[in-house]
Amino acid sequence: MAIFYKEDYKLGSLYWAVFIASVVTCGFLSVWLMQDFERIAFSIIFATCLAFASIIDWKHGIIPDLVNMLILFAGMVMVVRLAPVNWPHHFIGGILGYAIIRIIEVVYKKLRKRDGIGQGDAKMFGAIGVWVAWSGLPFVMLIASVLSIIIVLVTILATGKPKNQLAFAPGIALGSWTVWLFELGKQFV
Repeated sequence: MAIFYKEDYKLGSLYWAVFIASVVTCGFLSVWLMQDFERIAFSIIFATCLAFASIIDWKHGIIPDLVNMLILFAGMVMVVRLAPVNWPHHFIGGILGYAIIRIIEVVYKKLRKRDGIGQGDAKMFGAIGVWVAWSGLPFVMLIASVLSIIIVLVTILATGKPKNQLAFAPGIALGSWTVWLFELGKQFV
């Protein structure tokens, strides 16, 4: 279990700069696309948690449980405040999100006899399912997969060989926040 302690995941100034730039950019996009304060606040909270999970996963190869719990808890509060009639869709999204990644993890391990995806990714995808509901999960996975393939290709072109380990959280984060904004823009939360 990867609980977050301040000494566990030290980040250099470049990582903090990326984190701050990500959150500020997401904040501006939220203000630009949304009308009311509550939606903007939830959007910025979501973006902050996603950016933090992505940076820690990129640098340390792990997504702390505390960050995933924050994403989950904030998502549950968001559903209660913004979409109480749609709670079954968000609840199913949480269960499906976790189950999909866990199934991929188990099948990959049986076929390849090694770990291929972490449980932090499953927890994060489950928590994100609460935010985007079950109907948003395929789009999140599509964006996350395409971004991850692009990262692998760029790494191969730059270094001549792929990385041993790829952080999946940045792809999941970009996909989920994109779907979240799109759904809010359509008022389908």
